[in-house]
Amino acid sequence: MGSGGKKEKELKDASLKLEQLGVAPSGIPRNISVEINT
Repeated sequence: MGSGGKKEKELKDASLKLEQLGVAPSGIPRNISVEINT
């Protein structure tokens, strides 16, 4: 369970960085989390 939370945090950091750079719209991080949860 602990490692799962770590991956989630890394994913959030990555999506934040992408959003800050303006590379990805908010829809992309959402799709990524859905794929990982599945």
